[in-house]
Amino acid sequence: GCATSATVKEEADDKEEEGEEEGTMEEDPALYGLLSEARAEVKEVLDLLEEKKAGDVKVLHSSEYETLTALCRTMVVVTATSTRHMRVLSENLVEHYKLKGLLLERVDDDGKVIATPPTVEGAGSEYWLCVDLGDIIVQIFSQKGREYYRLEQHWEDKEAAQEEGMTYEDFCVSKGRDMCSVPEDLIDAPKPPKNKEGFGM
Repeated sequence: GCATSATVKEEADDKEEEGEEEGTMEEDPALYGLLSEARAEVKEVLDLLEEKKAGDVKVLHSSEYETLTALCRTMVVVTATSTRHMRVLSENLVEHYKLKGLLLERVDDDGKVIATPPTVEGAGSEYWLCVDLGDIIVQIFSQKGREYYRLEQHWEDKEAAQEEGMTYEDFCVSKGRDMCSVPEDLIDAPKPPKNKEGFGM
């Protein structure tokens, strides 16, 4: 986890520099609901996660995963050691960006568009939490949740399916594997099934 974080940060910096050169970083911030001048940067997010000992850090960039573009520019996936650690990681990010003044467009219960600071999604889950920072989304999993939902595999499969001109479902069937849960499904996802030892499969 932490031993590889320097390498992950260097790769993230390289991707951001490449993106700037190719013009992909010039996307309209409003595309991802950003309303404020304040923005999250990948290196800063990785530093905040490293500070709180996030493990198994993986950075997915829309420059490599075109299918990710509709959701965010960059997705950071990490593993926490416990549900308490999941909360610590997510709350640290939320508090940092609240203080920084980051505001996102949201629709309230009455259907009105409002500006809000980042919040934690999936708060009742012991397997997954999500912090939406606009063009960067941070997915925080327990070890069991990470193994069960296989989020990186989901995006790799979606990308491969698109390249082969197949639907995601057809691609998974052709590879003989179950479809991974998509991020939107994770909020209300059932708990992973338990095996005979009582652990998520």
